[in-house]
Amino acid sequence: MPELPEVEVTRRGLMPHLAGRVISAVEVRQPRLRWPVPRAVRLLAGRKVQAVRRRGKYLLIDCGDGHLILHLGMSGSLRVLPQGTPAEKHDHFDLVLGDRLIRLRDPRRFGAVLWTRAAVDEHPLIAHLGIEPLSRALDPARLFALTRAHRTAVKLFLMDGRRVVGVGNIYASESLFRAGVDPRTRAKRLSLERCARLAKAIKETLRSAIRAGGSSGAALDLLLPALPEIGQRFAFCFRRLPTSGWTNLDTSPPSAAISRTRVAEMNICCSEGVRKMVSISG
Repeated sequence: MPELPEVEVTRRGLMPHLAGRVISAVEVRQPRLRWPVPRAVRLLAGRKVQAVRRRGKYLLIDCGDGHLILHLGMSGSLRVLPQGTPAEKHDHFDLVLGDRLIRLRDPRRFGAVLWTRAAVDEHPLIAHLGIEPLSRALDPARLFALTRAHRTAVKLFLMDGRRVVGVGNIYASESLFRAGVDPRTRAKRLSLERCARLAKAIKETLRSAIRAGGSSGAALDLLLPALPEIGQRFAFCFRRLPTSGWTNLDTSPPSAAISRTRVAEMNICCSEGVRKMVSISG
């Protein structure tokens, strides 16, 4: 499932292909995603993309008089492709920008393509979201204040998007480990000092994942079509970290990390043209 780092990597990858360009066409092949794709989306041709930003795991494409809202769901990815590239089975949506297009592929169809003319931060899917973990708003005092009324385990607290947005299972576990906080600890029992360590660990964990391109690999879908030579040379290897017992996924290029996982089977050698199954659990 694409998490905040994967979505942020995708946003950064899309920016050069979207910002300042005029939408020349829109194609909706499957309107039945998590929510029906509104008719207004089909009428976006002629609008100029102003910017692309992220709120939680939502991508917000500013078209001047409104925002296109994209969510990757559980299995979605966005690809930058040459205009006219034939669509495949799970390619449900194209945003065409002259000589290129942005294509949404979503096998499970839990993603979303929506449109709003109103203030996007007041949209029902976005208005309730908590503070951005990479922003200055997440500081020790703010995290301490947020946790005071919550008896739930701190890991569940971090994964509640109404409090802090976008910290998923892997990143919550890794952040708590870095901060030296037991994930079962009740949120309200955290001291200010532990909140300071945790706020710092959250930022470090997410920034590290962003630098690595995310840990789920979803963001690589944005890169591989444009850089086939990387796809041909990709080689993966797992190594056991001696202190934590976590598994680190080394890729070249780029690198990524998967924390608290157990490698059940590992047999990939793309450099030799062999594809086998990877099974990861935990």
